[in-house]
Amino acid sequence: MIIGYVRQENRDKFNDFNINWVDDHSLNTKMKLLTKDETVDYTYPDLIYIEDEENKDDLISQLKECGAKRLVMKTPTNQNWTLKKLITEIEKDHQYFELRDELIQQLRGRHSLQAKQFLDEIENKQVSIHRLRQIQYKVKEHNL
Repeated sequence: MIIGYVRQENRDKFNDFNINWVDDHSLNTKMKLLTKDETVDYTYPDLIYIEDEENKDDLISQLKECGAKRLVMKTPTNQNWTLKKLITEIEKDHQYFELRDELIQQLRGRHSLQAKQFLDEIENKQVSIHRLRQIQYKVKEHNL
């Protein structure tokens, strides 16, 4: 089963897939209980939730075409989350990786010892979002 939390104007890009469309009215429903929703109210970025990898690559292409970046695989943990919790967790991950990638880009090619140490820390460890924000502040403050 594929569940799509995708705005109406982007849905036609997914005509080749059998998707159960949902919106904000389903935010408090557990993922494993979601069914088709006929309304079209959206608060969060578009997201596709899939149970298996069968159409994963094609779905990723279609998501990118409509400017969305969130494809989520079903896991034993997230199937018991509500749609809202799933979206919240995905947004946290998305923000983390965007900040991480931004800092890596900023620090590459910098020659100061501190910049190289930060880059090494980011690339070689699982760094918390809090630590990334600290590094971001120091990079801006010291113009690294």
